[in-house]
Amino acid sequence: MKTATFNAIAILVGALVITAIAAIAWRTANEGDVPEYDGKDILIAVDYVTHCQKMTEECYAAADAAINAALKGGRTTAACMSRRPSRRAIARGTLIWLDAHVELHPLPVEEGIVRAMDAVWPCKKA
Repeated sequence: MKTATFNAIAILVGALVITAIAAIAWRTANEGDVPEYDGKDILIAVDYVTHCQKMTEECYAAADAAINAALKGGRTTAACMSRRPSRRAIARGTLIWLDAHVELHPLPVEEGIVRAMDAVWPCKKA
């Protein structure tokens, strides 16, 4: 009985390790360079919600531009960003959050994305 329990635990731990390695590899593969956002089609948060139901490179670029502006403007820090998920995950997560918060739809897209990011993944102020 003890050998069976040990074997079950060993298999479970092995499966968890393999899953963690696969998740890290997937995240690394999906964290690429995002093209520069030109701001032509996605100007306010509702544009982001409307045009990005199927995430495109332009959508990822809009989120990336918002994150860069937040870093440059002091609204977030590199240390805070390191505790958040990947930029692509932030783009998808903020889209979902903004879709449910129509009161933010009139805001400029960068402001809407940063507010959504702070609501979903808050960082403690120093």
